[in-house]
Amino acid sequence: MALFIKTFTISACLLFLVSCVKDTIVKKEELPVVPTATKNNVQVTFNATMLGKALVPKTKWYGNAMAEAFTVTKLNYYISNIKLTDNNGKEFAESESYHLIRHVDSLNTFTIKDVPVGTYNKIQFLIGVDSTRNVSGAQTGALDPANIMFWEWKSGYIFFKLEGSYASANTNEMEYAVHVGGFTGKYSCLQTYNSELNTALIVQGSKVSKLYFNTRVDEMFKTPDVWGFDKYYQFISDSMFQVVSKHYKNMFIVDHIEN
Repeated sequence: MALFIKTFTISACLLFLVSCVKDTIVKKEELPVVPTATKNNVQVTFNATMLGKALVPKTKWYGNAMAEAFTVTKLNYYISNIKLTDNNGKEFAESESYHLIRHVDSLNTFTIKDVPVGTYNKIQFLIGVDSTRNVSGAQTGALDPANIMFWEWKSGYIFFKLEGSYASANTNEMEYAVHVGGFTGKYSCLQTYNSELNTALIVQGSKVSKLYFNTRVDEMFKTPDVWGFDKYYQFISDSMFQVVSKHYKNMFIVDHIEN
């Protein structure tokens, strides 16, 4: 009888262990499968610089390539129609791609949403607002006329604003306002920026990548040639606006990428 009780006890324990193992296996198999992320966001920041250092707005005086002294009290511009190209040549175009940068107000960062996971080695964007959205009536967000980056329905958006005070050998200290726009005709000011990324932008499912640009204010006065405020006011016209737009296109350079 004792032997029977011991055998029965051992058998019962074995059955309990087998039952536990089966339960564990079933529970593991029933765990939900977490899908691998196929998209993520990319954070983009534009840092304004002057002569290789962070721009100090309002109070600091600088010198440009025409030996004019100037301050910066406003530096606004539109970045739009952003496209990223991966190492297989496949292009991602941001939807509703309109961003207003306002450096003096410290509004210089935005997020590109839902970028497919991958490795990107090229970026392209428009400096300004495309012709379609210039004539699309009242809009919201970055394109809201309340941002004071809009002339009127015929002339459309102001693509770029640089304001402050300046003085030169020919001009006593005075305020300046360089406002550039125009999306049609011979003197269109729409400019496209293209750059290969020396360090690849790697979009991963688990981490937001960050892309940093420097906006080099000093560069816009000397590339592709030299100009300044005296020249701007002497020849102010649609053709002069276009000249300025070709110059500020050269302000931008990729500083670094954080993957």
